[in-house]
Amino acid sequence: MTSPARPNSGPPADGCAELRATVDAACAAAHSAQEAHEQASEHTRVLRRELAAAQHAREEALQAADPGLRSAEKAAARDTYRLAKVNADEDAVREATAVYAKAIDRINRAANLARRAVEEATRHLEQTEAAVQEAERAQQTARLHSDQAEAACLDARVRLAACEEDTISPPESEHATVFEPHAATGGHAVAINESSDGTPLVIESMVSGDRVALELAAARMAEYAGLTPAESQLQLQELVEAIVAAAAHDGYIVFDTDHAFWSTLTFEEARDVIAALDRLGFVFEPSEGWHAGRVPAPSDLSMALAYAGLDARNMRDLPTAEDLLALPASIGVDARAFLAARAPEMTVDNMVRALDRRAAPLEALWNEWGQVRPILLADRHSLGSVPG
Repeated sequence: MTSPARPNSGPPADGCAELRATVDAACAAAHSAQEAHEQASEHTRVLRRELAAAQHAREEALQAADPGLRSAEKAAARDTYRLAKVNADEDAVREATAVYAKAIDRINRAANLARRAVEEATRHLEQTEAAVQEAERAQQTARLHSDQAEAACLDARVRLAACEEDTISPPESEHATVFEPHAATGGHAVAINESSDGTPLVIESMVSGDRVALELAAARMAEYAGLTPAESQLQLQELVEAIVAAAAHDGYIVFDTDHAFWSTLTFEEARDVIAALDRLGFVFEPSEGWHAGRVPAPSDLSMALAYAGLDARNMRDLPTAEDLLALPASIGVDARAFLAARAPEMTVDNMVRALDRRAAPLEALWNEWGQVRPILLADRHSLGSVPG
């Protein structure tokens, strides 16, 4: 969700003040437009439920008004009347005739009521269908306005970030302009400290689990953003978690090649098996293992292997139930490759699009991105080390 405005932050250059005001206004408008879209969507959902109920009510009314039912009832009343007349005296015949007349009158009145019920149900159905169509048009209009407002908010943030980045004084201005992982992973990531390809960037260290880099980056960010180091660290931690989760969702996963199960598969086969398990409802989450604790059974793995084009019967030593519980520990996420592929420049629009729905909770960070990006794309060693 787009936040209406960011809190007053630290001291970017005065030359960016107008752009900061534009961001506040544009993103507040985007927030209002998104709320309007959500309200229109909820109204449409309510009307669709009413439409389903109206359709059901009309079906019931049509069944109750079935002329065949009236004909059967009249035939039964007629048979009863004829039977009552057999060997009956004059008084009995008169009574049977009166009963028969009342039955026919009751049946006719019931038929009239049933027809009116059908007419009323049909009228309500038509009104509800019209209301749904109008609500859907309103929802589409609200979505268009929301998308346009969100694009305006993002565009304003891009221009603000560029302005603020231009005002950052050295050494922060001496940073990379494109993210390129220092380790060529080839589908299997190596740890930062195992790479001899150069000094990692700050963001590269952070997504690889370097807590010290995160703390130091947070401290540097706090100097510019007018936040406490703890607040900055929380924002950066949420950023890292969003990047890793998005990378996992997009298939940037890696496997322990020494693992008894993964070692029997190629990288592509292993990725296909994880994707098949995901379709079966067993979702790998970097932060929690199997999502919601839903662990696949050996039979589920056999099915996933089949979906991946593999025959479990031809494989030895498949994971047991206990092994499957611990399987996520043998799966990693190549967040560096994800960033290089999806957000190589790490501009705010790069990042928002790459993270998709995971970008929404990071609104405050996007508002400061012109000051944050140079820190993240700086040489890891430029941050020094934690005092003491």
